[in-house]
Amino acid sequence: MYIFIARHGETKFNKYMQRTNGRWKILFLMMNPVILFKNFLKIHDHFDSELTICGRKRVIETKQYLENQGISFDYVISSPSTRAKQTAELLAGRIDVIDCRFMEEMSNRYYSTKRIEEFICDMKKKIKNNILIVSHANSIYKFAVNHGYRGGGIRNCEILCFEIKNGELIYKENIYIK
Repeated sequence: MYIFIARHGETKFNKYMQRTNGRWKILFLMMNPVILFKNFLKIHDHFDSELTICGRKRVIETKQYLENQGISFDYVISSPSTRAKQTAELLAGRIDVIDCRFMEEMSNRYYSTKRIEEFICDMKKKIKNNILIVSHANSIYKFAVNHGYRGGGIRNCEILCFEIKNGELIYKENIYIK
């Protein structure tokens, strides 16, 4: 049995962060209330924004790669965010469960990781084949590091593959289409 954990495709917010050279811009806005107020609606819309055209294209290319490798999913789980649901629909053609445990929880990363661990433990008992989970970079990264992943940050539309062997979850590979 394999568990594939995918980060959602590119969004307007991701594109904004790349264009503005990353996180320091958000911190700058937070420390400058007048500028933050002027930009709040613009930034707020991006937190649960839809996939960009480029994001959709990359998800479709990834789906084609998976199909060419003979990989299909018996169970598809998504975070409730728009970007994650769109990614799951494009990758697998459906969503079986929308689960808040896969939401990016800014306030408590450890709690989020623990909840994902519990969910996967339950899934190991119920599902015998491939599972796709679509979530968010920080949640995926924290979880993956606990299971042998030693790579860098998780890119948009990157998929980490884990195998369940003798009841243990073992990191196998990442899938990323450039």
